[in-house]
Formats: sequence, structure tokens, C-alpha cells
Amino acid sequence: MIRALPDAPRVSFALATALALALSSPRAHASERLFAAFDLQGWRKAGALTVTGPPLDIGGPDALLDNDPRTTVRIPGVPDAEILLAFQSGQIVRKVTVITGSTTPARVALTVIGEGNQQARVGEFEVREGAEAVFHLADVTVSRLRVDVTRLEGEAPLSLADIRVEGQLEIMAISLEDVPETLPDGGSFPYRVLGHDSLGGRPDLTERIQLVVEPQRALALQPGFRAATRVQGPVSLQAHLGMLRSLMRPLMVTAIAPPPPVPEAVPGLAVVTLHLQGDPPFQISRRTTGDKTEVALGRTETNVYYDDTVEPGMAYAYTVRRTDRLDNPVTEHSDEVRVRTFKRLPSGWTAPGRIPVLVALFTDSFAAGEQEAAIASLEAARLFIYRHSLGRVVLDPVYLPVSGPTPVTTGPTMLGIEQRLRHLGIRDDQFGVVFAIANDVEGDYAGFHLLGRSIGAMGRGARVPTPSGALGPAPYIAWSFVHELQHVFAALVAASDQPLPLPSGHFAEDFGPLGMLGTARGRPFDGNEAWDGAALLLAGFDDIARIGPPWRRPLEVLDRDDDGLPDADARVPLDELRFGTNPLSPDTDGDELPDFAEAAAGLYRGTNPLNPDSDDDGLPDGQDPWPLSNFTGVVSKSRLPRFLASVPTPADPDKPPVLLSASWNEQALAFEILTDRPMDVFLDIDGSGGLGRWETDVNTGTATNPASDVWAGPSRITLRANTIPIGVFVGNRPLPGAMVASERQAGGSYRLLAVLPRRLGPGADDVLVPGNAPIEEGLRLRAGTVLGLAVTVRPSRVNDPAPFDPFPMDADWTSLFDTHHLMDARLQD
Repeated sequence: MIRALPDAPRVSFALATALALALSSPRAHASERLFAAFDLQGWRKAGALTVTGPPLDIGGPDALLDNDPRTTVRIPGVPDAEILLAFQSGQIVRKVTVITGSTTPARVALTVIGEGNQQARVGEFEVREGAEAVFHLADVTVSRLRVDVTRLEGEAPLSLADIRVEGQLEIMAISLEDVPETLPDGGSFPYRVLGHDSLGGRPDLTERIQLVVEPQRALALQPGFRAATRVQGPVSLQAHLGMLRSLMRPLMVTAIAPPPPVPEAVPGLAVVTLHLQGDPPFQISRRTTGDKTEVALGRTETNVYYDDTVEPGMAYAYTVRRTDRLDNPVTEHSDEVRVRTFKRLPSGWTAPGRIPVLVALFTDSFAAGEQEAAIASLEAARLFIYRHSLGRVVLDPVYLPVSGPTPVTTGPTMLGIEQRLRHLGIRDDQFGVVFAIANDVEGDYAGFHLLGRSIGAMGRGARVPTPSGALGPAPYIAWSFVHELQHVFAALVAASDQPLPLPSGHFAEDFGPLGMLGTARGRPFDGNEAWDGAALLLAGFDDIARIGPPWRRPLEVLDRDDDGLPDADARVPLDELRFGTNPLSPDTDGDELPDFAEAAAGLYRGTNPLNPDSDDDGLPDGQDPWPLSNFTGVVSKSRLPRFLASVPTPADPDKPPVLLSASWNEQALAFEILTDRPMDVFLDIDGSGGLGRWETDVNTGTATNPASDVWAGPSRITLRANTIPIGVFVGNRPLPGAMVASERQAGGSYRLLAVLPRRLGPGADDVLVPGNAPIEEGLRLRAGTVLGLAVTVRPSRVNDPAPFDPFPMDADWTSLFDTHHLMDARLQD
């Protein structure tokens, strides 16, 4: 241990720590042999163990070897199975435990195979759901272990929770984990000691070590491997195991600080909101007027706390104190603030509710700047959800940076993430949704149950075409967040007796040949892909009120003009103050488009709520089907293309100049596109108009192989007239009978002219095609037909590596309208 010599200068705590770490390294070549549980998962990752057998669902071998009985894997499709664990070198084994899952009774047998391939059947057990089969061995040297599992009854898949093996380990080093850098006087913390064995595993040896503390009485060791502070100042901890020593861990014990300022309390009918000052987390306590004792309510990770356990017309007193992540108090209690709840909600107040969301950001997986970019895009996604649900979905996010390696999520599973969050003090049901973000999670998934009844989702970002800046600097994170939350909402509504399932955002599954949705939901889904479809799902999400605690909780706001936008409330993503509108008028500019509808007029932004004609086309926003575009909505029957739309417009000044014209006759559809440089053009065409991308009322295929009249996604139409390959393509297939040409105009602009024949061939096959749909050869080119159009342009490139992809990451592209959004145009004589 480090002590200052008599009369020597005082050694700083930081310097003493550095010296301690330098002098307390484990001795070279020291090791200890002992009997303990093997870290099979760590050995497998280090290549010291292989696992063979049938396919394992939900987590695979990692879940089977993780010593967590909650991670249950299934072995589908077979009544019996053999799982073989093969060690890189012979291991002395004393005990093997097999824990079954919770599906069906089974017979479990164990065979050990020695280094000379000698086999011995140890025994077998008949076990019920979730029971253990424990096999004791006489310290046998084992090369392989074979576990045979046989289903005894029923048809449910075989299920296993864990295979555990105990035997002799050679421990090369030990490490003391989870010691905080600082701790308040009287605080406590749990500690762990991990071994580093000769095969690359990290077994838990906490029960076997001796913990040495300097000063000796600085910490009190408690049951459950916790340590509580007794003195203030620097403390050093070191774990001992025979000849092995861990690195010395420094801990500074601080005095309890003065109390934080008295919180500001905002009363409501079903909720009291506390606004807090200082650095979170905070612990909140409450006393009902007349009671002498206060009750601890919980903790908040932000400077806002919602008490939604109050009753109307009651008086309460609140105090607050700062805590650390281990719930140790860092300050004294503040003075009380008193508040009385409403007996009834006053005039002008509404109760939209809120969904508390914990966003766990695993920072070790991020490069520089990625965490900040992710949070900015998550806030943009939160606004997107709020706008398109017209204020019905209010997300209340808490951003929690989590250091250290990302837990294993293979399977997928969020159990490792749950364990990490519990260690950080997150309680059951504290949040309705837990969303984990890391570059190294298994993928984008939702529907996990963790931390009580919270619904879990995770993502690493999915590339969805998004205009630059529309959803922040990391739009791939924004998409994962919105899309996975859509799955969460669908699951929650379905669980609340929704008579028809809610689309989850996998539109090809929701609406396609195997889908059960579509117009049967009672409303057409006139949407396209990605953000366009997500916005429409939010607009149709009128079942949010069906969802209750812990997922949706009370939030009350002042909205005097009852237009859905609160007057001025920082707890929601947008209000009248930030939008610049009049809180006493539901339609500030008098254009017949309400203020909140102005906010949701476009996919990525709204119209100007202070300008009655945002796109300056002569139509007030409230009478304009396309208030952000001068789109005419009419394709005329003519020999020459006539004006359809142009960009930029006053509502969208940042786009490059494009002039779009179109015409039709009974045999063809023609487009003319004027641009300021040579461009390739990409068209989504929906021949069924108002039904949208995912539904059709005709069949362009055959009776046995139906297809739609939607040319989008993999069947999108590409117009190339400037660089090879030149032509008109459906997907990457040249379209017979089509024509495309390009020329430079006298004024310096470029004119691209394309003619599409009526017979475009079969469209996308992932669309809902009714079984009795009439057969069409392609486009229905007759007066009254409504076509959905989405148009994207990007500069032509020589040796283009992605000639048929409108949205490559290495190229500039822009959509004339909102990306993917289908504009409905009627064919007119």
C-alpha cells in the first residue's frame, strides 16, 4: 500500500493512484489453480470451445452458455437433439448442470468423451419445465461433452436455458470490477472480481477472493458483495487470490453536499410536474399534507420529474436530493415545495399523455461525434412523430450514455442490455420503452420485454433514403428509432384488443400477397415507401388512448385555442411559441389550414403558418391539395407534354431547378424534364392512384403469378439519356417500346424527353392484389385514371457504379416532391 513518509511533501491523490497502479501489477507468470464454473461463452469466443448440434433459435449458443436461465433457446422441428461441447484441450470436469426451458418435459442425458475418444454415459434425468439435471463427475478429464435431450410429451419445441460446467481452472490474473471513482459518505456499491483464465475466459470469482482495503476501516463489507463507506477521503481497494493480486482501485469518498434549490412544482389534474435544478439523477420524495412522514417516489435521470400517482384536489409537499447512479444520496434534502392538484382540468387544458423512452447510447461503439449526431437525429425523429400524429404521440426521451463494451445481443436478445441498465440504477417500469443504440448490436429489432413491463427495441441504424438535413446528421438512426417504435405501437395496440392488427411498417408484409391488411382497415393507405409510409401510419394512429401505464402516462398542457398545439410548453417537441403562431387562434394566417395541420403538411417540414399561400401558386394553403408544391394534379391528353410541377418554389427554395411536364394518349405516357445539368431521372408510378404503393385493384401479371400496376422499389423506372447504359429500364431490365433522349437547350438548360408505352409489363409483386382483380397489360391510359408519381433526379455520372439506384450514398440526388411521396395526378382529356 502507498503511504507518505514522515516529513515528506504531501502526495496528491491522483499521483498516489498512479503509483499504486504501477506497483501493484500481478507478478509475472503467477497463476492459481482452483475449481469453479467455466466461462463457456468466453471460451467459445476465444476459440477454446466449439458447440455443434441442431440450429438454436433466439440467441443460439451464446444464450445457451451465458449462465442466465432467462435466455431460453429453442430447438425447433425435432423430438430429440444432441448438443456437443468440444474443448480445445482436455479439461478436468467435476459437475455439469443442464437447465431446461419452459416448454415441455424432457429427458436429459450426459455422455463424457475422454482424450482417447473413450465414451462414458454419466446418467440421465427426466425433468419438468425449467428444472435442472445435475451430473456429478469424479474430476474426469474430458475432451467433449454430449448432451442428449428428448421430448417426452406434447408438440412444443425442445427448449434449453443453460449448460453449465464446473471444473479446474488455471487463473492467470484477476481484476476488481465496478468500483466507482467517487462515492458519497455513507454510500455503498456492489463489486465483482473476474478471473482471467488460461483459455481466454473471465469466470466470476467474487466469492473466492479476499478484499483488502486501505485504510482498513474505510469500508464495511456487506452481504451480497457490497461495500459501504465509513470515512471521507481517498480509499484504495485490491482483490487477493492466493499469489494473485488485482490492480489497486482508487475511490474518493466525498462529504454530503448542501441541498439543491427548491424544485418548481406545476400542478395538474392527474400529474404534478417538478422542474429541478442541478445535475441529475435526482431522488424525489413526497408527503401528503397532514402526514408527518414522506415517501420516496423514485428517481429521474433529467431535470423534470412527473408524479402521476396523485389524486385530484389533494395537497402535496415535495423534496428532492441529488443521488449517484447507485442511488446513494449526494446532497441533503431540499426544502419542501407545496402544491395542490386541480379538482377538474381547467378550461383550455388538454391531456395528450406522454410515452417515457429511455435511449441507451453505448458510447464505446461510437466514433468521435457520433453520439451527438445520434441525439440530434433522435430529436428530429421525435418531432417527426409528434407532427405526423398531430400531437397524439408525445415521446418523453431520456438520453443515457453507457460506457463499456456493448452487451451481447446475438439472437437477438436484450437481456445483457437489461442487466447493464439495472446496474446503472434503472428500475422496473420506470420507462415505457427502452431503445438501445450501438454500432455493434445484432441489428434493428423490437418487441423485447425487459425491466418489468417495459418494451425494448434496439438499432444500429438502417439506410433509408432521406433528404440531406431533413432528419438531422444521422438519419439512419432516426429511421431505426421511428420504425422500431412503430413495431412497439403495433404490439401494444394489438394487446389492447384492437379489432384489426395495426400495420407495423414492413409494408410488403402488412399489405402484400401474404398481408392481411389494406383497405380492410377501413381507410385507404395512399402511401409509398419509408418515411412516406411511416408518416401515414402515424397519421392513422388514433388508438394511442388505448395504451395505458407504464407505456403511456399522464401529461397535461395548456392549449387555449384547442388546435392540438400547446401554447408554450418545452415538454413537447413543438408549440405555438416556437412555431410562431397565435395561441388564441387555431388558424393564425386564416388560410383554412389549421396551425397544427400546417406543421404536418410536408413529410419533413410544414408550410408557413404566417403565409396563406406557402407555395405562391395562387391557392390558399387550406384549399391547395399540395400546399408545398405547384403540382397541378392533371396530366393532359396532348401531343406535347404540359406543365405538371416545378422546383424550387417559395416553399422549398433549396432544391435544384427542375421543370416537369407530362402528357398521355391511349398508347403512351410522355415526360419532359428540364434541368440545369445532365440528369438521370427515376420514376415511381402507381397506376392505382389513391390506393397507394402497397395496394392495387388490377393484376398486371397472370392468374398464377399476379403482379401489380405499381412500378416502384425493385421495379422502379429509370430514364437514362446521357451516359451508358442509355435507355428506359424497369428495375435493371430494358423496357421494349420505350424511348428516351436528351439535348442541351439554347439557354443552357438540359431537356430530357421520355415516352413510356402502355405495356410496361408486370409491376411489383409485393403488393396486395385481390384474387378477382381484372387483368391489365400495364398502365390504364384512359381519362379519369389516377396515377401516383414520385420523381427523383441526380446528375449523370460516367461509369456510374449504381445506374439504377436513385439514392446512392456517393451521389447527389433530390426528389421533386418529398422523397418517396406519391403525388396523385388524374389523366384528363
